[in-house]
Amino acid sequence: MAATPETAGLDAGAEAPRRSILGTWAEVVADAGGILRTEARLARLETADNLKGAGRNALKMGAGLLLLAIAVIFLAVGAVVALAAVIGLGWALLAVALANAAAGGLLLWQGQAGLAGARLLPERTMARLSSDLERLGERADRHGRPGPAEGAGDETT
Repeated sequence: MAATPETAGLDAGAEAPRRSILGTWAEVVADAGGILRTEARLARLETADNLKGAGRNALKMGAGLLLLAIAVIFLAVGAVVALAAVIGLGWALLAVALANAAAGGLLLWQGQAGLAGARLLPERTMARLSSDLERLGERADRHGRPGPAEGAGDETT
């Protein structure tokens, strides 16, 4: 079989001709778009999962707080009755109120400190996205970035 002009220079093991810079950039942009869409979907899922977990825990804390409040009320009444026999009703009420205020303040402080470390943002996904963007930048640098004259058309201002 005779070689045609299109296949004259190609051997069976020869490499395909290199793509243009614009073709490579089109592929990089398409890859980046796909990665960004996937990472955004993962970020939404991770954030939703984090919020669901935080919501469940907040609900448990609310129920526990209600039960503890009822228990504290009964304990406070019992303490006031017991102390009133020794130091008088007024002083007993004051002592129990101060003890409750101190315990409540300590619990609020500890709860606030615990919530300060809670992570609601999708930190793992953001780290992966940053890594993906770095790799895309490296890939673009290897294949050459198109300059302003390439791909932009001939625009005059």
